[in-house]
Amino acid sequence: MPPDEPPAGLKPPVQLSQLGAVLLGFFDELNLQRPRNGLDICPLDPGLILAWQKLRQVSLTQFEVTALIALDLALRKVMSDDRSGKDRDRGGRQDG
Repeated sequence: MPPDEPPAGLKPPVQLSQLGAVLLGFFDELNLQRPRNGLDICPLDPGLILAWQKLRQVSLTQFEVTALIALDLALRKVMSDDRSGKDRDRGGRQDG
């Protein structure tokens, strides 16, 4: 195996473009700054995105903002589904 190739189990399912990698970096920064409400994470607030752009002196395109919102929705869905599965495993309430 060449030294620049990750081990088979750690190989990402798709190759990220440079834009995708940059957007994931932006999302990671925003995700770390979002408020938590105890059970779930709160949606990314548009004001947080605007403040982050000003702080970082970055001007996101509409496509980039839409992509960040889509990443946020996907993360919150996965976290909600994961929590629902854990509740179900413990015999807790099922919504749905």
